[in-house]
Amino acid sequence: MDRSSRLRAALAAATLTIGFAMGASAEDAWKMPTASPAGGALADNVAKYVQDVQAFSGGKVRVALAPPGASAQTLAGLARGQVPIAEIELAASAGEHPLLGIDGLPFLVSGYVKAEKLWRVSRPAVERIVASGGYRILFAVPAPPEGLFSRQPVPVPSALRGRRLGVADAAGERLAALLGATAVRIGPGDLTRAFADGAVDAALASPPAVISAALARAAPHFYRIEARMPKRAVVVSSRALAGLERGAQMALVESAKRAEQRGWRASREQAAAVVEALTAAGVNVHEPEPQFIREMHDLARRLVLELTERGGEEAIAIVDAYFRPE
Repeated sequence: MDRSSRLRAALAAATLTIGFAMGASAEDAWKMPTASPAGGALADNVAKYVQDVQAFSGGKVRVALAPPGASAQTLAGLARGQVPIAEIELAASAGEHPLLGIDGLPFLVSGYVKAEKLWRVSRPAVERIVASGGYRILFAVPAPPEGLFSRQPVPVPSALRGRRLGVADAAGERLAALLGATAVRIGPGDLTRAFADGAVDAALASPPAVISAALARAAPHFYRIEARMPKRAVVVSSRALAGLERGAQMALVESAKRAEQRGWRASREQAAAVVEALTAAGVNVHEPEPQFIREMHDLARRLVLELTERGGEEAIAIVDAYFRPE
């Protein structure tokens, strides 16, 4: 049985239960796990989406947001927990199918134009993979570009050798290994605590919407390397969606179209405000030297090659389409 078949089989039984438990009435609020730290653009966008759904459905669909957990949700984990709707980081499910982690590859994407192109060429495959597991992507929004926070200056990538590097997922762990660093998993919203507790010496992360004095003291250096822009997607159980009346279904789907447009715009706005917020908090903001970026891109090529080896012809086609000039 291939990877997709195993994922489909594992999730099918769980989503069947969801269909019966959460289906027709939706009189009880759906509990919705989230992935975005509170106070940021993506979290605010999800909250607005929930408000829109409840208003559009006339209160027939009610959703209760749950804060991010200590570890990222995966598609298989959602199904095992019988979760009807959730916000997840797609790259967290890369172990279930490599293409779900394509936007989590470090240094494949830099900037929103390239992020939009990668989503355009990969979306059909990603949606099909998610659908095979019993879920449907309602909308997806990239996190603001990740930078490098550090206690000490990091003039070149080799300066990270032997350091403890905070990362979010398996792709980050692989990058840490290539850099000779020790990877330390940090969850959503845990950046400040990881530095304050001495768990990490540096970390790849999107700057939080509010830069605390504690973070500025513990990690006074920030490098604008735009390491990656992993997307967070709101997904719904296909059976739970089918169990709703037509008007309630439309509330979820139509509100999602607006949420995706609004979310990309809000992500851009938060990213644009990063430098001012970091500087105001007392963080030294560095533009990386060209040599730094060249060395990181050399590592990125290796990671892309590894993805195509795992993902086969479909991954190769997506990567080719992404790099093809328009």
